[in-house]
Amino acid sequence: MSTRKALAIMQILVSTVLLSWVWRGGHAATETVRIAYPEVFPPFTEFEDGKAEGLAVDIVGAAAKRGGIEIEFVPVPFEQVQRTLEDGRAEAVFPLAITPERLPMFDFSDPFLVTGGALFVRRRVPHPKD
Repeated sequence: MSTRKALAIMQILVSTVLLSWVWRGGHAATETVRIAYPEVFPPFTEFEDGKAEGLAVDIVGAAAKRGGIEIEFVPVPFEQVQRTLEDGRAEAVFPLAITPERLPMFDFSDPFLVTGGALFVRRRVPHPKD
């Protein structure tokens, strides 16, 4: 699958999630949805020259635009991202990994960004057992 096609699919998915949230009464369509993100998490999110930047910011921004949803990105230190929902600084957060510990606390969308990140080591012969 091409990068352009994958990005388009992710934008549609995020747009659908944001629209369904608005339709369920999460926010009136004319109000701005505040979305918190880690201010330093390159290449996915960064707060650079007073604005939100990064791959995940681009995806969420494009999806919101496509869905006609006004959003405001709220940069916060990484350790405060989850807390922004509790203290009212934001109505949504991203990117946030789905973990067993977070499932009881948050309603997650389907993943819209799959990195394929992994740990790589140089191949040895024979491979280490651990």
